[in-house]
This record gives sequence, structure tokens and C-alpha cells, in this order.
Amino acid sequence: LVTLAACRAIPTAAAPLRRTETMPPGHAERRAYQPMTLWPGRRRRLRFFPLPVLLLLLLCLAPGVYANAFSVVDAQGGDVNVQHTPADGRLLIIWLVDHAEERPLFESMLKAVNAAGVELWRVDLLDDYFLPRGSESVRTLSGEGMAALIAAAHQRSQKTILLAAYDRMPLPLLRGANLWQSRHEGESRLAGALLFYPNLFDAVPPAGVEPQLDPVVHATTLPVTLFQPVNGNHRWRLKEVMEGFWAAGSPAFADLVPGVRDWYFMHEQGKDPAETAATAAVPRLVEQFAGIMAARPNVPGRPVPQVRPATASRVLGLTPLSPVPA
Repeated sequence: LVTLAACRAIPTAAAPLRRTETMPPGHAERRAYQPMTLWPGRRRRLRFFPLPVLLLLLLCLAPGVYANAFSVVDAQGGDVNVQHTPADGRLLIIWLVDHAEERPLFESMLKAVNAAGVELWRVDLLDDYFLPRGSESVRTLSGEGMAALIAAAHQRSQKTILLAAYDRMPLPLLRGANLWQSRHEGESRLAGALLFYPNLFDAVPPAGVEPQLDPVVHATTLPVTLFQPVNGNHRWRLKEVMEGFWAAGSPAFADLVPGVRDWYFMHEQGKDPAETAATAAVPRLVEQFAGIMAARPNVPGRPVPQVRPATASRVLGLTPLSPVPA
């Protein structure tokens, strides 16, 4: 529609200038609106062209705009949008994000990963499902979106597929991988998952109650690699997390990231040398652990067990009481 309107607004040749009817005596004669001349001395002229329409037209015709974006549909009919950055290497990473603000250090890290020959599919499930950003929203994600992405990657590419996420986003990632494994029959090119400073525990428990691992950990058979900052919140629970994966049958690996805290590739760029060094190492570690995990055999996913919620008897120092009639 914009193009048609533009065509109507640009005549092939301007008509000769004409004078309007003269004003009453004593008034100066006025001229009709004169079209703007693009080339002085020529008769081809351009009539008034609204600036917003021109900008919209240029945006629509600009090469590359949205050329690398597409969407897939999950099993529940929801659209999952993918920001696609191609590459010529043998790896394809589906990377889940949960932030909307600009993070220069994170963006530079993804560019470096892509420059190393890794194809990137960047996905924001919270935005796709119109959910508020927060831990509670992440815990509600069923994994259907992730399962649809893995299936689409097998259909669209012949590359080795990796999954990646940080903080709480590994929960829907692992749920989706488990769903896809339980439904898929035939060849699999899903090598494993890269989990950066993952928080794999359930909702914050009452005071005195130990946090529980999310049930999906006990159902994961996919190879996983955890990048755990030495100064991170869950450093001292890493043994519990790894034992949960191993008990489920997952070939799980851990890489301790020295001198940094959680969110180390989300902080201000160039402020902390240790964070800068740890972030710069990510492209090399992606390639390294991709090869290690891809060498492990593919094992079907397991049903996700249900964990009984905490009761008062588990709270240290408290005794459950029976109700007393008023």
C-alpha cells in the first residue's frame, strides 16, 4: 500500500505552472502551489511527499531487515520467534534469553561465538508468551517452546545442535529437551546443553527448609555442562546438582569459572578484568564441550517425577500443631 501511494505521489512530468484567479483589486496576485524541483532546468518534478511515509517506505525496502528472523509453532499453538544469525561452522546453538535491556558484554560474547563459526538461534520465550519477566514466570514455562525449537533445528539444519541458557532459563530448556527426547524417534543431532550459572532449584522455601532441586534434574539424560562461577550463589550446592544429574543418567560436566560471580557476562563491559577474561573464553569453551558432549550416546528422556511439597515437619525447630477449636 505504501508503494502504491508513493507511485501515485510521483508524477511522470509536472504540468506547466499556472496562475490562480486574481484577487480583488488592491491585493497581490498569488501563485498556486509549486511542486519541488528535483533537477533544476528539467520538467520532471516531485510533488509533496510526507516524510513519515517516506521513512516507512525506506524501512520496508531496506535490505536485511528481518531477513534472519523466523518463527516456529509449539504443540499448543504458540508462536516462538527466533533471531537467526547464520554461520558456516558445524554447530548450531539455540540460546534462551530472559532480558530485554541492552547488555553490551553479552552481545559482544554472542558475536564472538558466531564469529567462531557457530550458528545462533536467539529466543526470548517470556516475550513470545507475553509473560512478565521474573523467576515465577520462568518456572511456569512447560518446555513446549524449547521442544518445538529442537524439532525445527533438526528439520532446518544438518548441524550438531547445542542448547544454552543462564540463571533460571535452564529449567524450561531441560523440560523442552526432555519432551523432545520422549517424543522423538530416529536420528538425533542434539549434543547437549550449556548451562551458565544455573539456578536449578525450586521456589524459595520457608525459613529453615533446604531448597529442593527442580524435578526436571532427576529426569535429565541429556549431556549437560555447567559453568559455575567460583563466587556464585550456588557454588556450594554444585555437588548436589551434579549428583542429581548423574543419578538420572546424564553425562554431566562442570567448569568452575574463576574470580567471577553470577551474571558475569551481563555486567558493565571492561569494568572487571576477570569478567572480561571469562567472557572472552566462552567461544573456545563452547567448541571444547560441544565435542565432549557429542561423543556421549543419546539416551531417551525420562518422565519428570513429582516432588512432594515441603511440610511443617521438615522445618527445623518447628512442630506441626493440630487445629484447636475456637
